[in-house]
Amino acid sequence: MVSVPERVALKLSTCSDLKAFIERHAASNLNWPLLCHVRVSRTIREVDSGVYMNHMLEEVTPVSYAIAEAPNKAYLDLLQLVNKCPAHEESILFAFLSDIAEHEHYGFQVLYDGVPASRCTYVLSLIASTSKSTTTNVGGGYQVKSSSIHDDAKPSVGVAQHSSDGASEPTYSVLGFCTLDDLPAFQLNPPIGKANRCAVCVISRREGNAFHVHKLECLEPAQMDTAVTCFQKMRKLCSAVRPSSTEKRSHDVKACAEDFPKTEKRAKTLKAVPTDASLE
Repeated sequence: MVSVPERVALKLSTCSDLKAFIERHAASNLNWPLLCHVRVSRTIREVDSGVYMNHMLEEVTPVSYAIAEAPNKAYLDLLQLVNKCPAHEESILFAFLSDIAEHEHYGFQVLYDGVPASRCTYVLSLIASTSKSTTTNVGGGYQVKSSSIHDDAKPSVGVAQHSSDGASEPTYSVLGFCTLDDLPAFQLNPPIGKANRCAVCVISRREGNAFHVHKLECLEPAQMDTAVTCFQKMRKLCSAVRPSSTEKRSHDVKACAEDFPKTEKRAKTLKAVPTDASLE
């Protein structure tokens, strides 16, 4: 648990003031960035009853997903650290629809190139719909079904694309359950003049070729190139997370510093006050 100052929260949510933040939070429309570089400060306070520790987010900068930029070497050290921690089964993984398989005991199982990943609560996927959604009354709400769903983030896969042997790429369907107020947010009707509607969906279950969607957010056509690159990078990062520890997860996770190579680099020495002669 970390504390977030108001200035950081407003920056991440692009809200102008506290009132706008509260309104968007109530409507679940904050849309914070998926991955950020953060600077965390830690404060330790010792009292008679024990030691209390507080973490605060001091600075936050959203990660750029430009096509020309790739994760730097710092991610490799981060993966080594994460893989030494116990698995966190309440996490969210990025995956293609073809990576999500059925499971006899759980709602789904994620397989990266045939290798099982850690269990998680939800899966994030980037999808494209080429047909209108259908709505059915279910109890006190509605069931929204969208057919002809394609995996939009998977390389060499697109809408109406065919494989080399003449067979079309697999299509799926998504199911969402909502109330009347949330009904427009679950419909994947293609815009007028467009061939498909693209969206980020949070998947909670797979049954055959149908996926149960917990929540989804539609994307504009101008956002697709950046979104595809982002999902491919995040999927690659998630596939490299392979926790090796079998201990129970707790707040007392300690990094094994001795397992990391210690490299010493010489720092450049500069004069206290450079002069014109020294610069020449």
